[in-house]
Amino acid sequence: MLLHWFVSLSMYYIPIISYDMLDQPDHYLQVDSINYSSSHVFWAMICWRGYA
Repeated sequence: MLLHWFVSLSMYYIPIISYDMLDQPDHYLQVDSINYSSSHVFWAMICWRGYA
């Protein structure tokens, strides 16, 4: 259970949406990113090592 929790926290999605002067979303400048948390990956590896 703890391993699943660390793995699920290790990756996350970030949408960055810019707005124009009229406060409307400007989809041409939208940036999407999938990132990871190295500390959660580390703890997931430690937990997985304990199960093996």
